[in-house]
Amino acid sequence: MPDDEKFELATINPGFVLGPNLNEAQFSSGDVIKKIMMNEFPGLPLVQFGCVDVRDVANAHLQAILRPEAAGKRFLLVEGSYWFHEMGEMLAEKYKGTY
Repeated sequence: MPDDEKFELATINPGFVLGPNLNEAQFSSGDVIKKIMMNEFPGLPLVQFGCVDVRDVANAHLQAILRPEAAGKRFLLVEGSYWFHEMGEMLAEKYKGTY
């Protein structure tokens, strides 16, 4: 491939993405959270997720563009790991009575 057709690539691999949605588009992580909040699961399975804030994902994309040393690398993004029931408890505490 000619040099003028090559480009640098950095890969951002986020875990379960959480945080504010700035548009009306649906996304997988948001769908799961909505189902928890709307009590659409008959029970919460014994599953644990590596989670990351959507704002950290956006910042990682920006940093991958700005930093030449990111080229050719892969970045895994996880802030912490939470059990499904822990996520449900956090949502219930924060949004109790608002949905």
